[in-house]
Amino acid sequence: MYTKTAKTSNQTPFPLIMQTILVTPALAYMPSYLDALREGHRLGAATVKTPEDIAKIESDPQAFLDDLLGPKPATRINELGKEVERVPQSMVWLVENGVFVGDAGIRHKLTPELEISGGHIGYGVRPSFQGKGYATDLLRHCLIWVREHLNLDRVMLTCRTDNEASARVIEKNGGALIDITPHPYTTGMTQKRYWVAVPVK
Repeated sequence: MYTKTAKTSNQTPFPLIMQTILVTPALAYMPSYLDALREGHRLGAATVKTPEDIAKIESDPQAFLDDLLGPKPATRINELGKEVERVPQSMVWLVENGVFVGDAGIRHKLTPELEISGGHIGYGVRPSFQGKGYATDLLRHCLIWVREHLNLDRVMLTCRTDNEASARVIEKNGGALIDITPHPYTTGMTQKRYWVAVPVK
């Protein structure tokens, strides 16, 4: 758990109301997750859910969780319509006081495609919590999760060059820029690729 701190004018630290934990998606958090979807929340490059999508999830939240956390096919169709390898991935949610704040998909390894774009971690923070430091907190939690569960000493992250907020989040977590390359799925757009060291204990 991370507790954010701030300083008064006399430099005395005091806690802010931000006590976040990383959890496995569960029914207890589904009401606030649905609220986040209604706000327009999306994970990484995913599209915003339609009202019909949200109604379907609300009608059977356990089925949604079973699909989210259950086994997946060995391949998937990427944004260009090409069949590519699907790597093992763990889904985690960031919550604060039992309320869903954001989510992340942590990929256990890279493929040639993910090395070009996507990297190890995709994440998102619900709109009403954006701009408040939660994305930085979420990525920090994810890096600790990687340290505790995967045999990796660094992870790759990517973001579009016009997404300055995402670049700041990565850089605040120690991201070292690898290069700037054409975005493989968005014509005329470029992206930044970063290596981020996994923190030691």
